[in-house]
Amino acid sequence: MTVRAFFRLIILLSLLWLALPGLAQTASPTPSPTASDKVTELRDKLQEVQRRLEEAPEGAPFSVRSVDPEAPPGYVDSLQRYDVNLRRLITLEQGKARIKTESEQVSEAIKEVSSRGLDVPKPYTVALLDGLQSELDVTGEKLRSARLATNAAKTSEDLESQRLSKLQALRRRLLDRLNDSPGDVELKRRVENAMVAIEAAQSGVDLAQAELETSKLEQELAEKRQELLQLKIQLVQDSFRFSESTLQTQLDSLEADRDQATERLKSFKKSEEVSSQRLNTLLEDGIPDSEQVSEIAARQEWVTTHQRKRRLLEEKLEYILSRRDLWEWRYLTHQNQGSTNYSEWLESTRGLLNRLNKSRQVLDTELTQIRGTLSGLLNNEEESEQELDRWREIQIQALVNRQKAIEDLLAYHKETASLAKRLQAELTLQDQQRSLGERAGDAWGTLVDFWNIELYTMGDSAVTVGKLCVAVTVLILGLGFVGRFTKFLSARLIRVLPIRENVKANLERFLRYFLILLVFLFSLHVVNIPLTIFTFLGGTLAIAVGFGAQNILNNFISGLILMVERPVRAGDMVEVDDTLGVVEEIGARSTRVRIPTGIHVILPNSVLLENKVVNWTLEDSRIRTKVSVGVAYGSSPQQVIDLVSQAANDVNEVLKNPGPIVTFDDFADSSLNFTVHFWVAVATPMDRDRVCTKVRIHIDELFKEHNISIPFPQRDLNFHEPVPVRVVSEKEQES
Repeated sequence: MTVRAFFRLIILLSLLWLALPGLAQTASPTPSPTASDKVTELRDKLQEVQRRLEEAPEGAPFSVRSVDPEAPPGYVDSLQRYDVNLRRLITLEQGKARIKTESEQVSEAIKEVSSRGLDVPKPYTVALLDGLQSELDVTGEKLRSARLATNAAKTSEDLESQRLSKLQALRRRLLDRLNDSPGDVELKRRVENAMVAIEAAQSGVDLAQAELETSKLEQELAEKRQELLQLKIQLVQDSFRFSESTLQTQLDSLEADRDQATERLKSFKKSEEVSSQRLNTLLEDGIPDSEQVSEIAARQEWVTTHQRKRRLLEEKLEYILSRRDLWEWRYLTHQNQGSTNYSEWLESTRGLLNRLNKSRQVLDTELTQIRGTLSGLLNNEEESEQELDRWREIQIQALVNRQKAIEDLLAYHKETASLAKRLQAELTLQDQQRSLGERAGDAWGTLVDFWNIELYTMGDSAVTVGKLCVAVTVLILGLGFVGRFTKFLSARLIRVLPIRENVKANLERFLRYFLILLVFLFSLHVVNIPLTIFTFLGGTLAIAVGFGAQNILNNFISGLILMVERPVRAGDMVEVDDTLGVVEEIGARSTRVRIPTGIHVILPNSVLLENKVVNWTLEDSRIRTKVSVGVAYGSSPQQVIDLVSQAANDVNEVLKNPGPIVTFDDFADSSLNFTVHFWVAVATPMDRDRVCTKVRIHIDELFKEHNISIPFPQRDLNFHEPVPVRVVSEKEQES
């Protein structure tokens, strides 16, 4: 064998030696530990921790922690935490195995129900459906709890991981310090404590992860159970029959409950009377109250208990009637009867659920108070006399009796709420499956209900929306007929009478008013609205006028006219006498106008109708304004016209259609006067002034560019006698 061959053999053997572990691992993978293996491992660790706790030095089970940030938790404290975590881990591992088994069983049940259906013979009953619904409600609660537990486990895992990281960092810092001072005994002890704390913290992380995995398994199991129950409910609903005998059975049961509750109510009333008589007798005797405090408290408690039980039983009677309605509505819903009442039933069911929820809150608060009182009585050890203990025991019995009555009613509340929720779901489903014709019928029923809404009642007479609409329609048609008939009668009869024209006009006006009154009375008679319904309104109006409300009524009617005719609207810029401003609001009695200074002026509505009003923006917001300017003699008039027109056109706020117009107004004493007329859109009086200012500024700029001067007033002085003039030199001025 040559040297080269020998080295090749050595290299090949080395490669085979390196590859053997990987091949062995690939060929035979290490099996994952089972649940029993994990439990065995955890129990071995638990025994080791318990042994270390027994060997630990004696001392307080919980040592006082040091405030030193470099001091790890105590040795015993960490071992005790480790012990608790291991115990909980063992329980969780055992629980996970059980949950996995149940999850597999539920999966098999889902497959079996999907393929074979239910084992219960058809048709399915109401009891089966309600039982499945109850199980589904419980499963939903478990699913919500599992989701909350999953979120809590995630948070716990993060906190435990942070705690482990901090302890590991602390151990590394302590090891660095121990390397610098290897003989420090205190540092060695701290390093040892840190190691134990890290082990405990690691078990805490494992515990949080196990809790997270367990909660996820519970959530998965709850989701599978929910899927199974929903599948069963769907199968039951497909072959479900709500028979009349089932309804009658439920009604008979409710009737028996009502009879029993009625009999119990009578006995409670008798017990309440007896308790009240005993208490009154005790309060009226001559024994000092200080010697009867416990007895009075006990008897008073029983009186309160009997009264409360009676009220609770009366409330139960009310819910028995509600449950009877719920069962009848369920029967009619499943028989596809009474579809027009679905919305009404649904609204009543929601109201019942809301009432049940509020009552439950009150009863829960009362239960909390009773439990607090019971806790105080049971923990009271100051009284040792036998007589006092006996009365305290009687008082406790009264409280327990009342607590039991409240708990019974709460259970009845829960059953009633479950029944109402099932009806609510069934009504919603039936409502979604209704045809277009049924929905149209519901809409017509709603319209009829609106048509019959009573607006005003007086004795046996009522004014409804329908009557009011008919009366208004008759009144409108009658007024149209009155207008045409009055014109016809005036042309054919009144105009040919041998009387004066003003008499003819008054006669025609009186005839029109008389016919309008007849039409108004006829419209009321058609819908059977009595005239007495206006008695109160007429009396009130007469009293108001008698006390000087003429001006108020005048302004009110003026406001109605302003709102109908709209000669002035909110946002218009109006001028009334010396008031110029923007209308902000037209009220029932007055109109509010804001003038340019920001002050609000309140104008009575009658002023806007009785006086001259200038509305600048009645049709639109455009107004025409003007700017005047004078130039010196010698300037070119055409050039001035062009520049002034350009200045107006260059301002954006000046409207281009219609465009500005410049006029040569006059040959004045000192200037040639021109005026530019232009249109602007304004919302407030200041808008016009701002645009005019911009036009004037631009005119001045253009005049300066083209050397056109704006003259100022000049005067010639004439002296009747010569005036001496002397020239003064600069030196004389300085002196």
